Amino acid sequence: MPTLFDQIPRIRTGPMKYTEDLFTFYNQSSRVEVEQRRLLFEKWFSTYPEPLKKRFISQFRTHMKPAFFELFVRELLISTGFAVEVEPSVGSGQTPDFCATRGKSKVYIECATSSVDSSTEKLSDKLFNELVDYLNNTLQDTLFFGWLETQNKGSTPIKVSEVRKQCITAMDVGSEQIMYTQDDWKIEIKFLKKTEPKRTRFVCSTGVETNWIGNDPFIRFQKTIRTKASAYSIEAPFIIAVNLEDWAVELPMEAKITLFGERTFGLDPIFTASKGTRVSAVLFFKDIGPDSPWNREYVLIENPFCTVKLPQELFTFFDRVVSSSGKLVFKKGKLLKHLIPLPSLA
Repeated sequence: MPTLFDQIPRIRTGPMKYTEDLFTFYNQSSRVEVEQRRLLFEKWFSTYPEPLKKRFISQFRTHMKPAFFELFVRELLISTGFAVEVEPSVGSGQTPDFCATRGKSKVYIECATSSVDSSTEKLSDKLFNELVDYLNNTLQDTLFFGWLETQNKGSTPIKVSEVRKQCITAMDVGSEQIMYTQDDWKIEIKFLKKTEPKRTRFVCSTGVETNWIGNDPFIRFQKTIRTKASAYSIEAPFIIAVNLEDWAVELPMEAKITLFGERTFGLDPIFTASKGTRVSAVLFFKDIGPDSPWNREYVLIENPFCTVKLPQELFTFFDRVVSSSGKLVFKKGKLLKHLIPLPSLA
């Protein structure tokens, strides 16, 4: 039977490296909490259509987080009473991710992930993560816990041995922090004395984001939604489910700005655009991933300008924003952990 993860003995107990891909860690780790998640995700996957399993496994192993998001959305729909068809044909070769049916009502759903699309920022994150892994590998015998935060991101290789040297000097004299600067990099490193001699663990924070042109979060979110809205022309209720890979995003406020536009940000509305009216609603999730999908925020925002509206009875249990008497009204629903059954995880 095809499985998402390899059926192998596992002895790895350490944490995930910052430069490591998500699937490799989940596939190799013997940690109890990771094993629990593997079993849960395999259970979700066991009911996936057999003809589509092989291709999904390939996607899951290559791009785990976006593929996991699709698996999660499917399970969420099933858990809330929908019968779910995967990759239904809607004509003209179009196959959205899901058709969800409950009673006499049905809705089509297409999943998308809005991630960092700036090559400069991707490079900076890679360089910074390499630094954190290097410090974890070379300073593991010290009696300090480290915290790194980027005050300004750069795009030139970091002189990791110089950072290590400055860290050791600071620890030797009892300094609590240093500020490492190099070219366009500015990295703050703080030290906390450990109470027991365990392996040192440096952790990182994204710190202050550098505003590269074209990488404004709203522009990124809109680009993702417009791409999906343009790809489908369905004469039925149609939802785009978007995973916003940005831990700082505020829902539902920034979701509303993304869809309805905002003059101060120079953002045109999506919902009133010609292809935007094809979309009945957008279901936003805040950085859903395999570690903690049940603790994330989400909101369904209905499109008051759409050509085909959502059946009102389908999503009353979701957090949602609806149009009422010309105003946008937030209606509180249930938490994700109450919508999708989850075992007690370590």
